[in-house]
Amino acid sequence: MRILYATDGSEHALAGARFLAALPLEASSTVHVVSVEDGTGEEATRASEAALHVADAALHSSAARKEAVMRRGNPAEQILAEAEAWPADLVVVGPRGRSAIARFFVGSVAERVVAHAPCSVLLARPLLRGSAAVEQVVLGTDGSQSAAQAADWLRERFPLPGMCPVHLVSIVVPMNAASASRMTLVSGMADLFVTLGQQEQDAAREHLDALVGAFQTAGRPVTTEVRADDPAGGLLAVAEERGADLLVVGSRGYNGLDRFLLGSVSEKALRHAACSVLVVRPTGGDMERDQESEER
Repeated sequence: MRILYATDGSEHALAGARFLAALPLEASSTVHVVSVEDGTGEEATRASEAALHVADAALHSSAARKEAVMRRGNPAEQILAEAEAWPADLVVVGPRGRSAIARFFVGSVAERVVAHAPCSVLLARPLLRGSAAVEQVVLGTDGSQSAAQAADWLRERFPLPGMCPVHLVSIVVPMNAASASRMTLVSGMADLFVTLGQQEQDAAREHLDALVGAFQTAGRPVTTEVRADDPAGGLLAVAEERGADLLVVGSRGYNGLDRFLLGSVSEKALRHAACSVLVVRPTGGDMERDQESEER
């Protein structure tokens, strides 16, 4: 795997190096460490060199090959250009740089990278238990093509520790009480309301069962859950309840005009999750199939 890890030397950025060090990366993988000089002169250069030195120390235990580069200019633009030119399979960034103060604020650099990167992006936060291992993963799925691609990428490409369990979650949106009451009183469709809700639950479980088989075939411990809740809020609640180290979501697809645009669930996960968030994007053949689907 080709991983581009961007750092400014801040503690938030170092969460990315520590997360990568906790993964069983093989010697065939490369971590391409990029520090962008957001300024000019010797002071900016020294800061960039120091950031690379600290990153190298944090990554010393990883078996992956490391290489480091310095770039100068707008950080987000330089990271995106490097990810495309290198090219990267995964970009790793911290949630904010040196100047951010709000707990749940995703900095402008991280937001731009996640929104416009040509590949999947890991927004890294510190491991929750202070350990040096990824121990709990939650994958949100809704039966969409984007969610299916996220499941495939996590199962087939992302280097999770051997026995790290994956908890598959499908959130079913409940009809609110007011809507249910109107449907019952106005149209007398109470039975239909109950039937439709049950059908949606059954479809979610059927989808999860299919995913379970694929993960088990790959030798991955897996559990499932169907929850009635707001999609983003429910997913965040599950991740918190399970003490997840990583929350995995799909991105909203390619629209043929702009770069990838994130859906509301992905955006809320990035901003409010207490753990790291992996946003999986389609690439290559997956991207072409997405475009063909939209055209139809």
